[in-house]
Amino acid sequence: MASKTTTTQKPMSTSMGKITVVLTKENVDLLKTLAQEASAQGGRTISGSAILRALVRYAAKQGPACQREHILPVLEEAMASGTVWGTKK
Repeated sequence: MASKTTTTQKPMSTSMGKITVVLTKENVDLLKTLAQEASAQGGRTISGSAILRALVRYAAKQGPACQREHILPVLEEAMASGTVWGTKK
């Protein structure tokens, strides 16, 4: 009888939260490309989660004016293309 192998996961840092993100195939491919490029440049494996965390921190550092000027137009473009982003208020 074969023994069952279990994988133990490291406990998540208390300073991190876990969410589920749904991405389009195009966004998944872009995220993979960004992670591969960052891994090649940094000399160590960079995960998609690390890329998303960096993007969130970068956006926060840029401030509300930059977010309105650069991020909101991209969100509006995605909504106009038919991609559902959140729920209507």
